[in-house]
Amino acid sequence: MAKSDNKIKLSEEEAIKIIVDIDRIVVSLDKIKSHFSIEKEDQKHDKTLSDYIVNERVNQTLAQIRGLLISKFLLQMEKDDRDVLERACDTNQYWSPINKKNNKKLKELLDSLSV
Repeated sequence: MAKSDNKIKLSEEEAIKIIVDIDRIVVSLDKIKSHFSIEKEDQKHDKTLSDYIVNERVNQTLAQIRGLLISKFLLQMEKDDRDVLERACDTNQYWSPINKKNNKKLKELLDSLSV
């Protein structure tokens, strides 16, 4: 479906799939955080979190959601050979093994996801 009047359109089925997938991830991350906030075992927390992300294919699920949402835009390259979404993502800070601030930001993000 195309972009019209600055709105994108999702079918009910697409919207439900996105909500269900995001809910599964957010609630699970919150349950992991809650469980380990009692035990105060950071190493076990980190391993459980890592295992969940890998075993439940969280990155693939989020990539599919991102792909679905991006597909709803009519993207046109602008003068700088970038589209509106690329420009909107300019301020994103991505994890890097060199930048340890990102690890702190990831922890803060996970903390903010508490249900």
